[in-house]
Amino acid sequence: MVVIEKVQSLFVSKPSQPVKKIHALDGIRGFAILFVFFDHAKGQGLELFPILNPDGFGKAGVYLFFVLSSFLLAGQFFREDCDLGRLSLWGSYALKRVLRIYPLYICIMLLYGIVPSFKYQGSDVLSHLFLQEGKDQFWAIPVEFKFYLFLPVLMWLIVKVLKKNLGLTTLFLAAVGSTSFLVTINPPEVARISLVKYLPIFLFGILAALIHAKLQKQPQIQDSSVFGSVAETMAILSLMATVGLIVALRTQPDWWILQQSWSDRLVFMAFGGLWSLFMVAQLHGRGLIRGILSHPIIRFVGTISFSMYLWHMALIGYTNAHLNLAQPIKFSIILAITFGISIMSFFVIERPFFRLKKYLPQ
Repeated sequence: MVVIEKVQSLFVSKPSQPVKKIHALDGIRGFAILFVFFDHAKGQGLELFPILNPDGFGKAGVYLFFVLSSFLLAGQFFREDCDLGRLSLWGSYALKRVLRIYPLYICIMLLYGIVPSFKYQGSDVLSHLFLQEGKDQFWAIPVEFKFYLFLPVLMWLIVKVLKKNLGLTTLFLAAVGSTSFLVTINPPEVARISLVKYLPIFLFGILAALIHAKLQKQPQIQDSSVFGSVAETMAILSLMATVGLIVALRTQPDWWILQQSWSDRLVFMAFGGLWSLFMVAQLHGRGLIRGILSHPIIRFVGTISFSMYLWHMALIGYTNAHLNLAQPIKFSIILAITFGISIMSFFVIERPFFRLKKYLPQ
């Protein structure tokens, strides 16, 4: 009974309006991990609804994670009470990032090194932990962590030098993004785990965070029903455009590999721009999409999304190889197992380390 009450307090509480916006971002995580899960399950020949084709949604889901990560991290540095000159702030930032990624990541890597069917050697485990390699779904971890290392430099320049000026910041981020674009097309081969290749996606998230911070200081705009309707419409259109982009890209063979062609970098920019527009628009819209994203079930999935991301490929592969059932039944069983292990992983590994954050300087 106590466990049930704690779960309810985490996921089923009725938030106030300001907190609800944060819960909507949890909901975005939920949709992002479902995009990834459905796509990877389809790659193993598993489908819950054969009429739906999730091809391509996996990469789009990871790009959404990238945008959301940069949006949330940059947003904390745009607060008026944030003093970038405090060394304790940066120490706290570094420890929080390590606590967010490494406890569960280490456990998963050790598992991959121990279980023979995963075929990870000791050198593979170490190269992953030191962010030198990213096989399977783990490619996103070194990319994300490298962004953590680069973000303080960007935020110092934006806050201290550019004084959070929206126009100057937009030009600055455009220049950084253009530079990364030029670097990745000459030479054309760039490592899969290179931050430079995916940097424009993160930069869009930073710009979205600054726009959101500016809008929060304009209550007359936020209270306008016209602005709310326009923002809600933009959120819907950006979501439709994102789905349309995924469908259109399916006509290009192996587009999701995104390794060689310079045009693929433009794809990153398109996803970064659309997801960032969606992020800001739904936060300031009339509340239709925000209400869906704030649903307790979607928030629940979003809360355990990191555990799901690290576990799901192993569970899909192992269970799929050992169950001889109809596709929808097998898919449902694998999804249930993934949810169960991810919930346990969240409470046993992730959450205890989250609680250490309260001892760190804010």
